[in-house]
Amino acid sequence: MKPPADRALGLVECFHSVVNQCPYGPARSIAEQGLAAIEHEGSKAIADQAFLLRTAIRGWQGPRAEQVKRSLDAFLKPAPPVATKR
Repeated sequence: MKPPADRALGLVECFHSVVNQCPYGPARSIAEQGLAAIEHEGSKAIADQAFLLRTAIRGWQGPRAEQVKRSLDAFLKPAPPVATKR
C-alpha cells in the first residue's frame, strides 16, 4: 500500500525517494551524496543538503515529485520570528 500523496515526508525519506524514483541521474547522485554527507557530518549538514536536493529536482514532475518538493519546501521555510516581551 502506497502512502497518501498529501502526507509530508521526512527528510531522509525525501532523499531516498529521489534516489529510488527520480528519473534524473544528476539529482539521484546529489541525493546519494547528501545522504552520505548527513551520515558523515550529522545534523549540521541537513539544511545545506536539503537545499541542494530541492534545487536538483526542480524539473522532476509527477505526484511523488510534488510530495517530495512540498516536504522539502516545508523544511526549508524560515521559522517565524519569536515574539519577545519588552
